[in-house]
Parts: sequence; C-alpha cells; structure tokens
Amino acid sequence: MRCRFTLIELLVVIAIIAVLAGMLMPALNGARSRARRTACTGNLRQIGTALESYLNDSRSVLPSCRIMPKTAGEGEESLPGIVETLQPYLGGNEKVFRCPSDTERLFENEGSSYVWGREWGINGKRADDRELQMLGYRIPLLYDGGAFHGPAGEVKSRNYLYLTLRISDNAMKEKVQ
Repeated sequence: MRCRFTLIELLVVIAIIAVLAGMLMPALNGARSRARRTACTGNLRQIGTALESYLNDSRSVLPSCRIMPKTAGEGEESLPGIVETLQPYLGGNEKVFRCPSDTERLFENEGSSYVWGREWGINGKRADDRELQMLGYRIPLLYDGGAFHGPAGEVKSRNYLYLTLRISDNAMKEKVQ
C-alpha cells in the first residue's frame, strides 16, 4: 500500500511553509541589521584604540585630518586622511574603516565609511574631554558618513566615536557631566 498526497494537501503544506517563512524574514532581517551595527561598533572601537595609541605618541594632540580621506575640502589640501594617519597603529588593516552597512559606497570611493569630525574644530586640539564639547555635549571624533543604520534624518541612524572611546548611536545622548 502506497501513501500519496493529494494536490490540495501538498499546496496547503507549501502555503503553511510560505507563511512561516514570511513571519521569520523580518526577524532575520532585524538580526542581520543588528549584527552589521555591532560589526560597525567593533570597527570604531579598533579605530579608537589606534587613535589612543596615536595620542600617546603625539603628546595627547589630536591629528589634523581631512573630513574624508581622499576628497580634500576647502583648506584641506595639505592634510592627510584619518586612514593614512592611523595606518601604522592598525597594522595596515584598513578594512576597519569599512562599515558593513555602508550603502553609499563611501569605503569604495573614499577608503573610509567614517567621517573625521574636522568640521567641529577638533584638528590639532588637545585630547581633553572637557575641551572637546559644544553646548554641553561631547564632540564626536569619528562617525558614520551616512545614515547606514536607519532612516536618513534620524539621530540614531549613525554610530559616533568619542574621545572617551565610547561609541554611541545618539550624538545628543553624550552630555558632559
């Protein structure tokens, strides 16, 4: 005696599997997004450690770098990029400058998914947490070059690296005590 499925039974089983897969996909996409953000945070932590080594060698003076590593803005022609500056402290591992969520292809175009906070006036300043603040908030040294981790325009769509080596997803949360 052979057991056979009818066409309707087979279609019902396929429909149930499709519904279950449809319910799991958003959860899997969310987990994937969180994993990319965690990898980005790890990259920023490595860059922060390299920057800390740089500061030990430069007597606690922040480097003077371009906002973007390859594109020189106004008055930045003679400045190196942060990738070039920190390269000796990263053992040549430039991949840490690539955010896994970089949808704007900044890493491919600039060599870094992250932006140096030059526009905040940090170039050549002493690495002092009390001085690196504006309106009572800490100034980020390096941050995502685009809204890689959420909708554009939302504060929590970027990761920010601070002098304290703290990484935050909200620049307005880093209030100086």
